Order: sequence, then structure tokens, then C-alpha cells
Amino acid sequence: MNPRILTRCRESYRVLSDWLDGRLGRADRLWLRGHLLMCQKCRHYAAQFRKVHELTTGMEVAETPADFERVVAAVLDAWRRSQRPAS
Repeated sequence: MNPRILTRCRESYRVLSDWLDGRLGRADRLWLRGHLLMCQKCRHYAAQFRKVHELTTGMEVAETPADFERVVAAVLDAWRRSQRPAS
């Protein structure tokens, strides 16, 4: 793929969330719309991204339990010990 096109695709991926949240300025919105008209891969990616965005917008954020880090560390330690070869 042409490096210039690849750079444009990467830039479009970077701004999709802001676009869907209505946080892109006019010039960036016009640039993105133009790119999506020209690039089928980015258009497909944007459609998938939009679906995920619609499904996750407004979801409640679960509060992390106070002992979360301790529990995860204990589980990882136990797993690491189980992976050691028997002596």
C-alpha cells in the first residue's frame, strides 16, 4: 500500500472516536469524510467502530474493588508457581 495512503488511514483511525463524539473541528470532519469516501477499508473500519461506539456509549462503568490489585497479583503469582517445572 502507498505510504501516503497508509498514513492517512492511520490518521483516520486516530480521530474516529473524536468524530463519533462530535469533538472534531470542521476541517478535520471534512478531511475524514473525504478520506472515508475514497478508502473502502477505512469506511468498513469506521462502520464497525461506529457499531461498537453505539453499543458502549452510556454504559455504566463498574467500580474496581479496593483489593483488585492484590487479588490479581495473587492469581498471577499462583499461576507462575504452577508453571515452574517440578524439582
